[in-house]
Amino acid sequence: MIPEVESLQCSNQDILLASFQKSGGTWMDSILTLITNNGDPDSLVQEEVRTGKYKPTFIIEFRWSSCPGRGDFKFLDLVKKIPPPKTMRTHLPYQLLPLELRRNNSKIIYVCRNVKDVMVSLYYHYMYHPSKIIDRLGTFEEFAEDFMKGAVADGPYFGHLHSYWTHRHDANVLFIAYEAMLKDHRGTVRKIATFLDKALSDAEIDNIVFHTSKDQMVANNDKTWRRYHTAKDANGVLLHQFIRTGMAGKWKSEFSDELSAETDAWIAENLQKYGFESNPFQ
Repeated sequence: MIPEVESLQCSNQDILLASFQKSGGTWMDSILTLITNNGDPDSLVQEEVRTGKYKPTFIIEFRWSSCPGRGDFKFLDLVKKIPPPKTMRTHLPYQLLPLELRRNNSKIIYVCRNVKDVMVSLYYHYMYHPSKIIDRLGTFEEFAEDFMKGAVADGPYFGHLHSYWTHRHDANVLFIAYEAMLKDHRGTVRKIATFLDKALSDAEIDNIVFHTSKDQMVANNDKTWRRYHTAKDANGVLLHQFIRTGMAGKWKSEFSDELSAETDAWIAENLQKYGFESNPFQ
């Protein structure tokens, strides 16, 4: 347990967005922000949020001391100052969530994603992270081996996934796959709004779908906190943005046949080990 997170006071009006890293949490965060602000696109603009007009969303366990050269600053201290209802984010497994949040039936949304795409996205996230949180990243193959061993933050992956999967039928939990979001963007917005008991007009839904399209999120990158994750070379040529491809199945361009087969075997082993009745991200 993380004592400060465990004891966080939460209202049953609060919303928690949970995901493993690079599983679609940022996309879902934008959708949630717009739903809770009736489709107002300014709610996504960092400078507008800083005015106090809109409530920010923070990762509750994140602290700057985990990033070299940043000192010691806990986002949790900011979360405590936000009155309910508020939206929070986490990459923690279910059993490490605040006790009060688990007891009072706060709404929890969990996003999962094909683990092969997660591995690729997380590798590039670490590669270009502004704080260089990994001393030696190595090749993608080396990273994939470490990932399968659980040697990454918030790992092991399937333990994390299973901790929410077992609660997927709880009335206060919405378990959704990134691939399903891609297949039916508008339907996803409606589903989330219904889950949150939020009535939206067709025009508001249209607005939310538009502003959370990949093209719009990339276009507005520099208006959000995501701009801090933009990497350019010495000549100013763009190397990386927080939102990389936003697509499903791009792992195929990174995995060798041998690594893909090894990963498939690892997936099958863990689906059986944790007792999944089906593959959550298919």
